[in-house]
Amino acid sequence: MFTTIIWATDSSDHAVRALPYAVALAKEAHTPLHAVHIVEKISGGRVAGQFAFADEEGRKAAINAQVDAVRAEHSIDVELHMIVGRTGHVAHRIAELGQDLGADLIVVGTHGHTALGTALVGSVTQQLLREAACPVLAVPRIRNVEAAAQAQTTATTA
Repeated sequence: MFTTIIWATDSSDHAVRALPYAVALAKEAHTPLHAVHIVEKISGGRVAGQFAFADEEGRKAAINAQVDAVRAEHSIDVELHMIVGRTGHVAHRIAELGQDLGADLIVVGTHGHTALGTALVGSVTQQLLREAACPVLAVPRIRNVEAAAQAQTTATTA
C-alpha cells in the first residue's frame, strides 16, 4: 500500500514513540524509510554574525543513533534527511519534502499537551495534517493510547 514512508523526528520521546510504527510499515511494504529532521534556524537570531540554531548537535547525534539502530536491528534501508528550516516552519518543510519524495505516508509523534484545539496533537502535527499532500499517521501519547484501549475494552465487555 505504501511505497514512500517518512518518519518526521525532532529526537523527542514523542518522535521516538512513532518510530516503531514507521519501521513496521516500511518493513511490511518492503520499502526504505525516510527519516526527516528539520534543523531549526531561529528566525532573526544571530550569534557572532552567524545564524543561531536551536540545540541541534544533541538532536543530530540522537537521530543518527536511532537511524543506525533501525538499520542494524531491522535490516531496512533508512535515508536520513536533515533540512534547515526556520522555527515555526517545521511542518511546512516536512510537507514540502513529502511532496518532493512522493510520500504516501508521514508518521509523526504527537505532544498533546497544548491547549485549545491541540489537546490531542501538537502544533507541528496539526499544521502537518493541514499541509501534507498525503496521509499523516499521528501517534498519540502512551496515556492516550492506553485510555483508548481501556475504553474499547470496557465497551466490548459491557
